[in-house]
Amino acid sequence: MIDRGLDNATLEHFKVGVIVRYDGQPWIHFPYFVKGKHVTSSFRTTPPNEKDFRRLIGRETPLYNGDALVSGLPEFILTEGEMDTMSLWQQGFTNVGGLPGANTQKAAWIQHLDEQKPDNIFLVLDNDLVGQTGAKELANRIDINKCRNVLIPDTAKVKDPNDFFKLGTAEEFRELLTKAKPFAIDGIQGVGEVIDDILYALENGNKLGGMYITQWDSLNEKLGAFSDGDVIGLLAPGKIGKTTLAMNMLDSLTRRY
Repeated sequence: MIDRGLDNATLEHFKVGVIVRYDGQPWIHFPYFVKGKHVTSSFRTTPPNEKDFRRLIGRETPLYNGDALVSGLPEFILTEGEMDTMSLWQQGFTNVGGLPGANTQKAAWIQHLDEQKPDNIFLVLDNDLVGQTGAKELANRIDINKCRNVLIPDTAKVKDPNDFFKLGTAEEFRELLTKAKPFAIDGIQGVGEVIDDILYALENGNKLGGMYITQWDSLNEKLGAFSDGDVIGLLAPGKIGKTTLAMNMLDSLTRRY
């Protein structure tokens, strides 16, 4: 585990070991515990063998380090897999549990979270498409208002917490938690995001499509036409004439349409 940056104290705490299969190949053994009792295990190949994973058949897999999820926590971190869980634990983030995979979401985990009710839930999944899609789906199942998405910096060598801590520090990761944002709700955007989208469209020559135009040709040339249901915001410093402009627009639109 040296290449993963995990020390002996961490491996001993999680009781990670090595087993040799019937074919003579060594596999890393990750035991899973519930209330201190061993309930199942997962296995991973060792280098230089091709990366592969196995689990015990016929046993439900709980959260990795799930015993850390207790009532009264101000925060709980959910990450993807055993390696990331151990990396965070080693850096002092002991309120952490590992999912077997970004697309694996068992109802028992959700119920456990509902029962323990941590104040905030930080999802730290891989920064690739699979990881981020899984994070959004999981947030919807847990409570999208309580979950925060922690984005690991997207660089060539960093995609998950284990990669991050090869170069980054616990303080830098805490900053990522501080900057974590709520998940976007489909169909809803913040005002700032809407303004950014409009400015981008205008700067790139994409006019707003619609059926209603104002009485000012120069403004119509800039914006295009409005549609039913559009929300029109007039932004300018105070006492510059926004109300007068709005009333004149409404008067013209009412007369014309």
